[in-house]
Amino acid sequence: MRRFVGSFTVMVLAGLLSEAVLWGQTVPAPAPADKKPPEAVQPNRFVKDEGWYAILFNGERIGSMHTTIEETIIPGQGNDPAQKSYVFLREVSSNNPASLPYLKLNEEMQFNASDMVFQKSTLRMSLTDKREVTLKGIKDGNNIKFSATVLMPSSSGEPVSQASAQEFKGNENFYSEQALGLLLITNKWAVSQSHPLKLISPYNPNNLFVDAHLFIKEKTTQKIMGAMTEGYLCSLTILDPASTVEEMEYFIGLNGVILKQAADNLAIIKTTKEESATQGSSQRVFARDGRIDPFMLRLTPVVGSGRSGIDETAKPITESKSTTLLLALLTEAREQLQLMKEIHEKTPEDARDKLLVVPYQRILDISQKVNDLKDMSAKNQMEEIRTEAERLFAGAEKIYAEACYIRDEAKKDFELKNFREIPKKLAKISELADRKELKNTEYYAKVKAVVDEVAELTRRAKIIDEFFAMRPVINGIIYYIKSEEVKLPPIVIHFLGSEVSLPISYFKQIPASSIVVGSKVYKEGGKISDDLAVKTIQPNTIVFNYKNEEITLEYKGK
Repeated sequence: MRRFVGSFTVMVLAGLLSEAVLWGQTVPAPAPADKKPPEAVQPNRFVKDEGWYAILFNGERIGSMHTTIEETIIPGQGNDPAQKSYVFLREVSSNNPASLPYLKLNEEMQFNASDMVFQKSTLRMSLTDKREVTLKGIKDGNNIKFSATVLMPSSSGEPVSQASAQEFKGNENFYSEQALGLLLITNKWAVSQSHPLKLISPYNPNNLFVDAHLFIKEKTTQKIMGAMTEGYLCSLTILDPASTVEEMEYFIGLNGVILKQAADNLAIIKTTKEESATQGSSQRVFARDGRIDPFMLRLTPVVGSGRSGIDETAKPITESKSTTLLLALLTEAREQLQLMKEIHEKTPEDARDKLLVVPYQRILDISQKVNDLKDMSAKNQMEEIRTEAERLFAGAEKIYAEACYIRDEAKKDFELKNFREIPKKLAKISELADRKELKNTEYYAKVKAVVDEVAELTRRAKIIDEFFAMRPVINGIIYYIKSEEVKLPPIVIHFLGSEVSLPISYFKQIPASSIVVGSKVYKEGGKISDDLAVKTIQPNTIVFNYKNEEITLEYKGK
């Protein structure tokens, strides 16, 4: 089955072509977009690289691509220095509409030269079904905004336009597949290292922003345009279970230019301008010289298939998507743990936590993703990494300490009768119980117990507030003296050989009181209502029992 990849190159736009019309509502058709070739290099632009590529599907040529990387100088304003950026331009043409269903594609993307962070993009496509698609994206402060417009033919002959917009809000840096090579070179990333990235994938309208994982496998040589060329073999894994993309491979030159890229049965290989225009099979253009090309289709032997034992319809050898994802996640988790160890060893104690929290939080995110995939082996490995990370940062213990502090503050509020402050503390401490630091740790139960304490204080505070809102009006206290018999030990006498016990007692005068509520009098222990009773009466205070809560009310008389 022919399947195209949505995030690794502009050729694979099947998701966009089938779903772009679903982005938004129909609007009046604007004037047709200008079908102009890419603009000429401006005076402040300098060509850094220009290349031609063959697009292959199952080893057969289906199209060609022309790319230009321009270095752009943006003049500074006022005292601000001039800034350098890179502009990537791509033109794609198809000679096989069944596999590459558009006539022409023009794309322009701009990145900061210092860090290769995405700045803006424009993409225009002319499709075989006469649709015209325009995508525009821009970085606006901390946000990234994308808009799409699709011009569609209609039965009336007038084109119909559909438009939509998507936006990501957050202070994060985003990158693009186009800039992976220069990103690697700019940051001087070493072999056998992996790096988490936020990628813009404008070719899938349902998921424009994805997590990815770039792994630099090795520094090697491959034959490019007939010459052995040195470069970096890399793999890119999309860390999104919903993505149709599993893993892409890249061969990147030492100058940061992508020379080859492939996913599934689709490959793009740099060639000469003349070869790019050739419409024949890839086997006639690219010689393998007896070595296995990682970008060529591999077939799986099938027992009992006859002839050579090779099933011509067999699929390429690939790991399952979940396995690939787990390996990438565990690799990154170990790298983050190693970073924590280095910070712990080299950073003074008073500055340690500020630096440790970033890789620690990333390990927690990875741990959640691993747990979601429900692989016991990976889960156990992740648990070991998590345990070691907790030893270095103790994030769960810190959350527990914070929860205890909030609990103690709530107790003070209760003693001071600041009852309305306690629900606020309950809300705050409840948020702590949901923190990812606590998941799958012993501190989760401890924090829940502390939350329960504050919840109980909140319940009691509500009852007390309720009592004072409807407290009984005391019209007075009646004081009186009551007699109470006090029995003493009996006197024992002996008379005529017999023992006689004589009881002794006296009456004690005891002051007593009752309260007047409305027109009724209540003694100690008397019930005013089903929920309210008088417990004790003192000259200046009365203790009530309201819903099993003892509440003291001062009485200063009328």
